[in-house]
Amino acid sequence: MKNSSLKGLLSLLFLVGTVSIVLYCILTKDTINLRIDMPGGVSKPISPFFLLPPTLFSVGAYFVTRFLADKPMRMKSLLRRYVIPMNEHNAPLIRNFHESVSLGVTSIMFYCSLFISGIIAFNPFITWAVMMLPFLMIGWSSFKLMRDKEMQ
Repeated sequence: MKNSSLKGLLSLLFLVGTVSIVLYCILTKDTINLRIDMPGGVSKPISPFFLLPPTLFSVGAYFVTRFLADKPMRMKSLLRRYVIPMNEHNAPLIRNFHESVSLGVTSIMFYCSLFISGIIAFNPFITWAVMMLPFLMIGWSSFKLMRDKEMQ
C-alpha cells in the first residue's frame, strides 16, 4: 500500500467535504442566500447550481496534481527555466510541492463552499487567513525545491 501524507489526506478530506456540501445544497435547497456582504447587509438569493463550477474546478485540480506528483517538472526562476529531474533527492520535494498545491486549492474551495452555501458567516479576517495559509505552504515547498543545487 502506498504511504499517504497528511497533506494528501487533508486535501482528500476537503475535497469530499466540498462535494458533500454541494450535493446537500443541490438536493435540499431551492435557493441559497449569498452571504458575501458584511453583517447586516442585503443577501442575494442564487441557485444552488452556482456552487457546481468551483467544485468541478477543485476536483479537476486535485486529480491533476495527483497525476503530476510523480513526474519531472519545469520551474521558472526569474529569467531561467529548467527541468527538475526526478531522482532520489528531488522526488519527495516534487511530491511535497504538488501535495501543497492540492491542499491549497481544496481548502480554499472548501471554505468558499461553506460561506457561499450559508453554513458559516462571512468574516474578512478568517477569509484572509484561509487564503494566505495555502499560499505560504506552496511558497515554502517551492522555495525548498528551488534552493537545492541537485536540480541540474
